[in-house]
Amino acid sequence: MKTSITLLVLIPLFISQQLAAKNNMEPNQQVLEQEAKQRIKAFGKQLKTTLKAAISVDGINGGVQACKLAVPAINLQHKTDNWQVARTSLKVRNKANVADSWELKQLQLFEQKKVQGVNIKTLSASTIVTHKNGAKEFRFIKAIPTQQLCLKCHGKNINTETLSLINELYPNDKATGFKLGDIRGAFSVSKKL
Repeated sequence: MKTSITLLVLIPLFISQQLAAKNNMEPNQQVLEQEAKQRIKAFGKQLKTTLKAAISVDGINGGVQACKLAVPAINLQHKTDNWQVARTSLKVRNKANVADSWELKQLQLFEQKKVQGVNIKTLSASTIVTHKNGAKEFRFIKAIPTQQLCLKCHGKNINTETLSLINELYPNDKATGFKLGDIRGAFSVSKKL
C-alpha cells in the first residue's frame, strides 16, 4: 500500500519535472528551418505574383513601382507568430534592406561557395542567437539566384526610362549590374523564441 501511495505522489512530480524541462529545452532547429522555408516559399510566391501582375499591366516600370509600394505591405502580412521575413543583399536597392552583421557574413560565405561551384539554390544557413538580455532568436537565410525576370531592373542593360524611375524611387540604389546566375540576395527569416 505504501508503494502505491509513493507512486501516486512521485508520478505527478516526475511528469511535472519533464514538462518543465521540455519548456526550457532549445527548440528543434530542424523544425524551425522547415517552417522558415515554408514562410519563404509563401512570401516569395506572393512577391513574384505581385510583380508579374504589375508588369503585365504597366510593363517593367509597373514592376518597379509595385516593389516600392506593395512589398512593404507584403512584408507586414508575413510578420506573424513572432516570425519576420525580409530580403537583403550585398547590393541593396532599398536602404531598409541593408544586411546586419550576421546576414552580411552569410552573404559573403554564399559568394565564396558559389565560386567553389556550389548550386546557389542550395545555399542556406541557420542559427539560434542568444542576445545580451537572454532572449533567444532563430535566424535563417537562403540565397536568391538572379533569374531572367530580375535582369530587367537589376541587370546591366536597364532601359533609360526604367533606370530614371529607379533613381527617382531609390536615389542610393546599388542593386544593378547583376547577371543571370548571380546571387541577387537572400531571404532572411527570424523568429523570437
